[in-house]
Amino acid sequence: MPTLLTRALALLFVSLPAAAQIPITLDPWLGDHMVAPADRPWIVSGRVGPGAKVAYTLWSRPEGRSTSFVDDAVADETGRFEIELPAQPAGLGSELTLTSGDQKRVLRDVAFGDLWIASGQSNMEWTSAQLGLGPQDMLGAGDAGVRLLRVERATATTPLEGLGGGWQRSSPEAACAFSAVAFHFARELRQRSGRPIGVVLSAWGGTPAEAW
Repeated sequence: MPTLLTRALALLFVSLPAAAQIPITLDPWLGDHMVAPADRPWIVSGRVGPGAKVAYTLWSRPEGRSTSFVDDAVADETGRFEIELPAQPAGLGSELTLTSGDQKRVLRDVAFGDLWIASGQSNMEWTSAQLGLGPQDMLGAGDAGVRLLRVERATATTPLEGLGGGWQRSSPEAACAFSAVAFHFARELRQRSGRPIGVVLSAWGGTPAEAW
């Protein structure tokens, strides 16, 4: 007949893999087509099972070279984890793979470059489409070195974990539906610097600065 000790041990061994089975959830600004800061270490953060080990492999391809970086971290008692990745030069086409147990999350088409936040009221929010322009008018909008992220409108009494949108590679259609000021700013910077440019748009007409 099983003793109390053997039952406890059985429950322990059954529960140990559970942390590793929880899917990897990344903070909302991390995703496919994202721009990560170049030339400095950067943080990948999110949630997984409490105490679970999270390993990463970064295939970095800026400047036409392919280099692999491998390391890992352990989530805290709430499942929160942060991994500091090494600085990378500006460029396109990298890939980041995160694994925890049998869970995997892959971020594809990652660029390293410069990040900007575009905030304000209606002047910043106004899109090229609202100005009467169409995709055919978006010169230079097909440059894969320009990436766009829109924070969707939302109200809350406590901080939200989601942004309501994801990163997009610039295209005539995406640029036309994005902030006209922010897109043309990003395009100009891209042309002058040659570095990938990511713009995070957080704007809402008629709202105070605290809302952005």
